Amino acid sequence: MPNIFRLAITNCRDIVRSLFSRLIPLLILQFWMKLASALVFSSLFGAVLGALLARDGSPAIGNSALIDFAMSPLGFVTVAVLPITYLSILYFEHSCILRVLADPKGEVVRSLLSSVVSLPRVLLMAAIQTFVALLLLLPFVALAGLTYWLLLSDADINFYLANQPPKFMAAVSIGIVLGVGAITMLGWLLLKWFHALPRLIFENSWVTASLWNAWHEKSTKSTLVLAILFWFFFHFSIYLTAPWLVAFGTARLFSSVEHDTNNGVLAGAAILLAHGLVLALVTASSQSWLAAAVWTTYDRKKEIEMKLSKETTPHPKSWRRPLILLFACCLVILTVGISALQQVLNFTVRQPVQIVAHRAGAKGFPENSLTALHHAILVQADSAEIDVQQSKEGTVFVTHDKDLRRIAGKPLVISESTDSELSTADIASQLKPPSPKESLATLEEFLKASQNKIRLSIELKYYGFKPQLAESVLALIDKYPSTPAHEVISLEYRALEQVAKLRPSMRRGYLVSASVGEITQLNANFLSVSKGTFSPSLLDKAQKRGMQIAVWTINDREEMFRLMVQGAELIVTDDPATAVEVARDYNQLSEIELLLVRLRESLSQQ
Repeated sequence: MPNIFRLAITNCRDIVRSLFSRLIPLLILQFWMKLASALVFSSLFGAVLGALLARDGSPAIGNSALIDFAMSPLGFVTVAVLPITYLSILYFEHSCILRVLADPKGEVVRSLLSSVVSLPRVLLMAAIQTFVALLLLLPFVALAGLTYWLLLSDADINFYLANQPPKFMAAVSIGIVLGVGAITMLGWLLLKWFHALPRLIFENSWVTASLWNAWHEKSTKSTLVLAILFWFFFHFSIYLTAPWLVAFGTARLFSSVEHDTNNGVLAGAAILLAHGLVLALVTASSQSWLAAAVWTTYDRKKEIEMKLSKETTPHPKSWRRPLILLFACCLVILTVGISALQQVLNFTVRQPVQIVAHRAGAKGFPENSLTALHHAILVQADSAEIDVQQSKEGTVFVTHDKDLRRIAGKPLVISESTDSELSTADIASQLKPPSPKESLATLEEFLKASQNKIRLSIELKYYGFKPQLAESVLALIDKYPSTPAHEVISLEYRALEQVAKLRPSMRRGYLVSASVGEITQLNANFLSVSKGTFSPSLLDKAQKRGMQIAVWTINDREEMFRLMVQGAELIVTDDPATAVEVARDYNQLSEIELLLVRLRESLSQQ
């Protein structure tokens, strides 16, 4: 143990010494790298992904179509290209840092040019490493799929999530073991290839030779493990410390402006600017630390430094470069400052909030029940979201799962059961505490009960796409016209395309559980996303397209308030009564209070 502790101290000391010996060149390099990242690299992912999706004829894909896309040849290429692109960008930045650390003069321009020259080989290395990693991950993915098929495919997944029987827990345990195994395997690859990049850029060897030599190098593995652990520790330490420092500064600054909205706007812009700069510095220092860990543990470090010292020629002193750098810094700060000011001004704009009762408002009532619908109307929810499927006879019933095992204790598959079988099911029988008996309702009954009282947000639920479901739903909506007009949502984008052709004027919502591409470019009136998917940037893109964003499923009072503050226009919840109260509290915030809480949320998201 003392030897390991001594090794750790030595390792950390060498990394810090290496960084401080090139502090000024590294700061200059990171400035230009972050500027290039903002102008070029940030759009590179979008360009690559957009080109791949354009081949498929769509700006984005989501949900079940995403699985179909991933299983296609084009999807496989996409899965491979994205990590290759990410690794290439990361390796380019690390190669620049490594060259600065190795160069006795720390020449930034020379390091950048040399890294550009070696970029094709870096790209090839990233491709080979990605292919090997995906190949080694394949057994884990196959075993996970086999586990699901053997243990969980006989019933709707929601039944297992709600009841968690022994075989579900067995499947989860197997999944955890497979996940840990996959992470361990990726960590092993990182350890084996830790010095592949410096071997590639300094030894001018073939890519395969660099990977082979790194794989078989005789360096002490404990040193490499400690270097990686130190990087993780440093990375998370600064990410925890920096936001706390910004929060402290925010509290001190806003204590001086009190209720002055104008000064609050200026103070908020200054805080966002400072926070952005601190975040950029934190990211840069984290990447520099990892590159320094690679360099200080590289076995040919001294040899490379001596070689570069002979090649380096001194440059005459010039004021041109410092002036250009100063001008660029001022331009960046001015641009970011104006952007921060505009963002803070937007913080004072209050959007209207609508409450959507999820599954008609399932808290305390059977989900997708007429009783829940009546309660949603009583508490003045704006909409009631319900799920619809067709029976064996074609009748449209309001229910979520593909079978009734979870909500009624019966293994009746909706599409394979008759109307009489479904109508006799008690959807309140599994509630705790017990609830009065309630039968499974049809969409027609819901349309009658909601007519001119509340909007229905009707989700077309598919377990195997069937075009006749949308046709039947639209026919029933036409039979019972209502104000406000009802709307249709679905996880299946092709269902929304079908509705758009049959009823162009009907409001349509795309329910997104997972997606790739620019989903705001799809032909829908609004997006319904999970709370993990929702972000201010997504909201901004949607609003520019005239789309609304609904966020599901939010049942916590504080989380409801937080999302309203962040700009969510539709809150989907099992508890519409609480959500209506929170929306009332949100609307009663003063302008300066709204500014302060939005600024706090913006900082906490970054």
